[in-house]
Amino acid sequence: MGVERQARAKFRVSQIALLIVILAGITISYLAIKAADAEPENSALAALSPTPNVAETKKTKKGTAQGDNFVTDIDRSELLKRTVPLGNPVHTTLEKPETVVEQISTPYFATGAVYRVSTRPPERPRVYNLGVWGNDGVILLNEEPDNFYKLASMANLRFSSGSDYVAYVVTFLETTSGFKRHPQILNSIEKAWWVPKPDAAEAQKRDEMIAKYSSTVEPPKLSSDAESTVVLYAISNLKLVMIKAKVASDGKIKLDEKVLEENTPTVMMN
Repeated sequence: MGVERQARAKFRVSQIALLIVILAGITISYLAIKAADAEPENSALAALSPTPNVAETKKTKKGTAQGDNFVTDIDRSELLKRTVPLGNPVHTTLEKPETVVEQISTPYFATGAVYRVSTRPPERPRVYNLGVWGNDGVILLNEEPDNFYKLASMANLRFSSGSDYVAYVVTFLETTSGFKRHPQILNSIEKAWWVPKPDAAEAQKRDEMIAKYSSTVEPPKLSSDAESTVVLYAISNLKLVMIKAKVASDGKIKLDEKVLEENTPTVMMN
């Protein structure tokens, strides 16, 4: 009897082991089928997913590459290297640690920028306006409107809004002025650079001008009756002027200036 029970027990164990093997095989087959079914779907999703464009995100020491457009945003050391051909006084001014370098906002230049380089004491006041583009382009803008137009042609000029036209004209007027002084573009007559300690005649002239032009002088804006024409008011060479600036498709500007007041009691900004 003991032998018979042992035989039956071994038989049951073998049946259970066989059942486990069968169930394991079924499970493995089921998982394989599911994986095969999922693979085409995952492949399709992978094909639809955009491949990262290295050019869109690549950081460089000179700026950020965006597709085919290179946005110039350079540091002081790079600007110093570019200005070596310009020599004295631009390059030598940049070598001095007290010199201030500022980038002017130029959203209308896709591949270029404008930098203002200002001397500080003990140097005499000077401002050098530099246009840069691409990998090594640089040009001095002061008193050189044609250089500004060259920058526009090299920096992929494009206007996307009316505010771009306004900013473009203002930057042109401010950066192509002299090395020591530039016009004050007015937002209101009250904010003109009035003589800080006027005599009686100057104070009277100031008050008369404020009363006369407080409702006339306003921030630069697009003309309401002429497309791509900017209207602005400025103090230029101690004169209050109204300027109409028509911007051509290539970026060149035709200026129509009307003098409103001579010999204003103002100061020119150095």
